[in-house]
Amino acid sequence: MPDNTRHAKIIRASVLAISLVAAVLLILSYYMQSKDGGGTETEDFLRHLASSCADAVTDQMAKIEDISFQFIANRDLNQALSEYAGQEEKYQVSKSHIAFSNFLEGQAFTSSEIQNAFFWDYDEPAKKAIAMREGVSNDAMNLLRTSEFAASMRSAAGRTVWKKTSLTGRPGEDALLLGRIIKHTFTDSPMGFLVIVIDASSMVDTVKKVVDADLYYSIGTIKPDYLGLYEAKSGNVIAKTRGGSLEDDELKGIFGNLVAKLPIVGQDPAQSFVNRSVGGEDILFIVTDIGTTGWKLALPMALRSSMQLNIGKDGGYLMKIAVWLVTIVILLLVAGLFLRWTPTTGMTGRKAGETSVPDAASLGLLAPEGEGTLSDPQESAASSQAGSDRAFSNLTDKELRLLCLIAKGFSNKKIADAMCIAEQTVKNNVSALYIKLGVEDRVQASVYAVKMGIDCYDGEGSRGEES
Repeated sequence: MPDNTRHAKIIRASVLAISLVAAVLLILSYYMQSKDGGGTETEDFLRHLASSCADAVTDQMAKIEDISFQFIANRDLNQALSEYAGQEEKYQVSKSHIAFSNFLEGQAFTSSEIQNAFFWDYDEPAKKAIAMREGVSNDAMNLLRTSEFAASMRSAAGRTVWKKTSLTGRPGEDALLLGRIIKHTFTDSPMGFLVIVIDASSMVDTVKKVVDADLYYSIGTIKPDYLGLYEAKSGNVIAKTRGGSLEDDELKGIFGNLVAKLPIVGQDPAQSFVNRSVGGEDILFIVTDIGTTGWKLALPMALRSSMQLNIGKDGGYLMKIAVWLVTIVILLLVAGLFLRWTPTTGMTGRKAGETSVPDAASLGLLAPEGEGTLSDPQESAASSQAGSDRAFSNLTDKELRLLCLIAKGFSNKKIADAMCIAEQTVKNNVSALYIKLGVEDRVQASVYAVKMGIDCYDGEGSRGEES
């Protein structure tokens, strides 16, 4: 073989090897960062966690709204308020007060977030208001009757209105209020204004319960000082952690700066991931809408160092596009190089323009003599499947049922109730099951259950048909 042909082959092989290695390293440098940090599975888990917290708050609000609706739907309660609205005496309201107070005190026994409630006449603002509990001054009631909140209730015409406002007019004494106009059950005529005072911190307590039940501490921890609900437009704080170290103004400054990065196609527009440095810490805020209230939940996470997500970094999706573009350009250059720089002369025993058909030995398709045949490419997959089968066959009935409950999406608390064991015992058993199956989280465990053909919907779970 002439020297020029040999040199051309060496150069082409070198360029090909370098280009392919560069492309592979570029792709791996991006995807390994995501995989090491939990990647898509961790991101999906955090999104699910934030959605569960938002749903829990929405359910809590709906429960309180249902309590307020009882003054319309419950005939006895509606009649008591109708008698109050129809009486001419402005100060004797004891009969109506008893029915009003007894009902709400009973509700507050199971819904401790209810702190107080008021009802005043729709047409006669000078009439004494009914109160669930005493202790509210006449000045506070007069301020509430003439407030912007009362005007918004009148405009809502019977729909519920939520507002964080002051009952005293003094800064720092805001309360979370639910209000609505109560109408007569049969005539649909307005009788008065109902206002229920809510403990706002109870909503954050609800979020913390969900996090404590579902969050894996191998992923990270919640930062309660920065946890809260706020108005999307103004950044005003609706609720914060009870006894938190930050004032409302400090939290408002943090929440007001939670500007989401550019949206990614296919992702929920009601959620966003925002990285912020707060108090010397890198915090990942998962910002989620609270139904149609115009409120947002700020769920602050301090992730483990190995769990940093690209999704929370500005321009992460642009990096992904850049990786693919660079890779495609490199491969196109390599292809163009081969098409342009293929020697056509100087081959021994061959004229210019002639081509040759390589035999199997030249392509390396035949194994050298004495070295046997090529290995079966399915051997490694079969070995892996055999390992999974062994782990599956060693599962006890208790472990099989636990795997089924995980696959159904049960939380640790629900699993504990279903199996009649302590929640801590569930956590220990789940960790042991992960080790036994060789999985790392609930998503992988669920995939394993599907892969092994486990029927998780027959009550206890079965091992499916043996293949």
